[in-house]
Amino acid sequence: MALSAPSKDRVVVVKASDSGPDLPILESGGTARALVWPGMGARERTMHLLTLAPSDRTIPLSHVSECVYHVSEGGGVMEDLGSDDRHEVVTGSMLFIEPNTEYRFIAGPSGAVLLGGPCPPDNEMYEELKGNDSKPGG
Repeated sequence: MALSAPSKDRVVVVKASDSGPDLPILESGGTARALVWPGMGARERTMHLLTLAPSDRTIPLSHVSECVYHVSEGGGVMEDLGSDDRHEVVTGSMLFIEPNTEYRFIAGPSGAVLLGGPCPPDNEMYEELKGNDSKPGG
């Protein structure tokens, strides 16, 4: 089964409250959902919503493509696991991760909400979601 479902809609409005599949990218706590992903027809972009309580963290991640996140609420630390650099981030920060960089995000004392993901999609992230195609609003 292909991960990408063709879409006949030219414009799709996605709300954060729309149900999207959970992503298996968290080491502890929180939620990670795909809002825009190949299973709903996206071919060039992804958008994930990560909602983390204090000290929640992602697993180590790496993508063949670049990746961008916006810290919409809270803050924490973005770790570059290849260089051991730690970057403190706050609400409003934009995080750019170069291709093939191993990284992890750790939420700070007030937790964090991040919006973003790899571009173009990293299909390996969705292997466990095959057959879970979902389109916003439907």
